[in-house]
Amino acid sequence: MFDTIPGGSVTKDAFLPYVFARQPVLIRGGATSMPAYTKWTPEYIADKFGDQEFTVADIPYSKTFGRKDARASNMSHYINAVIQPEVIKAEGFTDRSYVFSEDFGTKDPDQLRKDFEPVLPEFIPKEVLAPVTFQFAVGRANSGAPVHYHDTAINSLFAGRKLWIIFPPEDAVVSNLHTLDLIYAVGNGTGARFPLFSQPPLRCIQEAGDQLFIPEKYAHATVNLDTSVSVAVEYLPPSLWAMYEPVGSHAAH
Repeated sequence: MFDTIPGGSVTKDAFLPYVFARQPVLIRGGATSMPAYTKWTPEYIADKFGDQEFTVADIPYSKTFGRKDARASNMSHYINAVIQPEVIKAEGFTDRSYVFSEDFGTKDPDQLRKDFEPVLPEFIPKEVLAPVTFQFAVGRANSGAPVHYHDTAINSLFAGRKLWIIFPPEDAVVSNLHTLDLIYAVGNGTGARFPLFSQPPLRCIQEAGDQLFIPEKYAHATVNLDTSVSVAVEYLPPSLWAMYEPVGSHAAH
């Protein structure tokens, strides 16, 4: 069962038990107070950051996994293909082409911070978790991220819908296989090369305006069900903050 907290009533007392128990939770409507919720349509992103170049690939960090589907594109060019599916292949993209970047907004950091405040929601005490990395993603339906895991994160969705498949730490794996291919492989019996999971994964659909809390080492895979715009912020205990450049100072450069 996937726990859900209404975003309008989230308090430290309601949220911290999930942090300390290392349990995922969906915060329904948790991002609706951020300006990005009403502003970050694909059209706005294309207009505001259209000339900024990004890597577009079928999965995030495609080159790291040895895949050869990555290509450079500016945001305006990519969004045009996303909005007009008939030009996707003509423009050299695939149905799964996805932008996933830690460099988003670096040319206009002040505007970015205004749209995405508060980076640290009021229900997260600074003495418990501190933001360390900021990741932006935009993609059409069927794009997404394969199974992976990392530090504790809160994922805010500002446009679209996203399917999440979440595995506990004991079943955590990393894959370079697109989530749709993984689902198909396991579903049709050809998934023998994947580990036998100790329990069925958690699943949920994140709607625009929702936030999803994923504790560290929980593996997860995503599929965008509509054209989606989202941001993930990873967190660490303040004692480890010095290992990274904090999100706030990164955005201020």
